[in-house]
Amino acid sequence: MDWMLRQLAQTGGATTAQEARRAAFNPKPPGSVQVGSATHHVLRKMATAPAEWWAYRQLAVGVPTRSSFHWALTLLLARGHIEASRSDPRNTRNMRYRLTPEGQKAARKRP
Repeated sequence: MDWMLRQLAQTGGATTAQEARRAAFNPKPPGSVQVGSATHHVLRKMATAPAEWWAYRQLAVGVPTRSSFHWALTLLLARGHIEASRSDPRNTRNMRYRLTPEGQKAARKRP
């Protein structure tokens, strides 16, 4: 109980739990790319040759799980950091991906 009261006191006098949650520090804010994540891996790999079109299989090498890799591609496409071209529309694995100028800026921000 004392721990909870100290936490509430640190939030700057927030009166409700919802206000306390808003005021709390978030180590993974929305929109950030975490170092070591699949998204970080894809950005770092594509930054080595930004003008090159990358195949799905080329980018998937070294990513721990296929689902995290697919989510990384979906997220980067939604943010406009990569662009996609379908060489064969039957399957997403046949798509080619390239880094956009915005993606190059995002890749430079990461270590």
